[in-house]
Amino acid sequence: MALYWHPFLAEMLRLSYADRLDVRENLPLGDLPLEADLLLIRRDPAAPLPYPLDFLGPTTLVEFKSPTDTADQAALEQLEIYGLRYVRREGLARRDDLTLWLMASQVAENVSRPGKAELTGARAVGPGVTRGTLDGFPTCVVDLQAVPFTPETLPLHMVATGKQERALAEFVVGHYRHYPRQLDVLTHLHEIPFMEVLMSQGMTLEQIDAHEKEVLKKWLAYSASSRRDFIASCDPKDLLAEVLRTLGKDEVKRLIEAEYTPPAAAEPSPPKEPKE
Repeated sequence: MALYWHPFLAEMLRLSYADRLDVRENLPLGDLPLEADLLLIRRDPAAPLPYPLDFLGPTTLVEFKSPTDTADQAALEQLEIYGLRYVRREGLARRDDLTLWLMASQVAENVSRPGKAELTGARAVGPGVTRGTLDGFPTCVVDLQAVPFTPETLPLHMVATGKQERALAEFVVGHYRHYPRQLDVLTHLHEIPFMEVLMSQGMTLEQIDAHEKEVLKKWLAYSASSRRDFIASCDPKDLLAEVLRTLGKDEVKRLIEAEYTPPAAAEPSPPKEPKE
């Protein structure tokens, strides 16, 4: 079953910036699947926002690509179509009344192409953010891996993978009392960095009340190769101690018996009576 990431992005933005942003999801712009991921409206355009959210316009359409997708030429072309549809639907007098954002953990080198969907006047305005004009729309292409992690960028990195995952996990685990919902999302979307940080800091799942059994189940369900690589880098005694603290001795014993105890041999069937 596909995991839809943009609802998590909407939720994280509301948690951090509900006072400054009106966050709207799944904006219909015509017959399906013409539906923009997010529409962000600044409640007060004069109210400051941190980098890179300070490049949002008063109204911004956002096309967000999950970590398994790439922001490429097709995505930029789709964003352009969304912008044109929105201008017509809302009857905007000028295209520069609407800002467009394309966000992803992976951005193709040829995301902009001359003669096609082209970001004219493109220039880097900060780490991970390229700004230009797309068919008259002020537009930003945001490479989330290149945007430095800060507490203010937490909503964006919660839905990104790559270079900033470790910093994200360290911050959320280190401030878990202040970010309970973010912690839940971290354990759901970033299990590996979460477990690595937890163990490196000598913390237990019970200490941070992170739905320990559910998290451990997800961890055990992760790809065998990823688990082997991580386990090989750890002290087996530390891993065993963590499992025992998390599940308890009785549960570990039950799991071992269920996994490794061979099934009892079937009793032989009684001999059939000879036919007369």
